[in-house]
Amino acid sequence: MIFSGRKSEGADVHQSGGESSWIIRFYEGEAPDDRGRSLRQIWRWPDEKFERVHDYIEWLFPLPEPSSFNPEAPILDEETIREFRTRPELRASLRSSFLRMLAF
Repeated sequence: MIFSGRKSEGADVHQSGGESSWIIRFYEGEAPDDRGRSLRQIWRWPDEKFERVHDYIEWLFPLPEPSSFNPEAPILDEETIREFRTRPELRASLRSSFLRMLAF
């Protein structure tokens, strides 16, 4: 993953483990997004917050290109795609994100 380098609310976009592992660690529950929010915190938001806040969606569903709307969003790379393909627990969390958005 590539990050713009902005540090936001205490999160270090150049943390140890490499930038490509940040989205994996986010989905494992081991690291927050660039605003300090965990995946599970985002899942528990009320619908009204999903309506008001818009910088979370690329964290739930990372893209392979830079976001036009959130310059701090992670960019999906091949290493991260391989991790999601080979790890059922990551796919289960991704499915939970999908189901939460369907409920919204």
